[in-house]
Amino acid sequence: MMAARSVFESFKIVEKMLPDVDEPFTGIQIFGSDVRYMVKAAAFLQRYGKFIDVNAGCPVKKVIKRGAGGALVRDLPKLLEMIKEMKKNIEVPISVKTRIGWDKDEADKI
Repeated sequence: MMAARSVFESFKIVEKMLPDVDEPFTGIQIFGSDVRYMVKAAAFLQRYGKFIDVNAGCPVKKVIKRGAGGALVRDLPKLLEMIKEMKKNIEVPISVKTRIGWDKDEADKI
């Protein structure tokens, strides 16, 4: 799991986390709250994995405070926009890691 912004701000660190390009069945998980950074990061990282996984489930406080991870479940229109824009801009499949939600009826909405 890596922050979408860190792909551009700290690539030397991110580079160490990337799998070997020839490794089969490997996805790249990213998290963030800014749709533009998520799209740019996914477009750049797609060459390193067979799919991109959007983290919309991380419960860690510092991730939630940034509006990322599990906080995206609280803003479904933003999550939907993020997925739609990513689908327009990358060629590999996208998956979404999520939680059931914050409220009882959120699983149906997701």
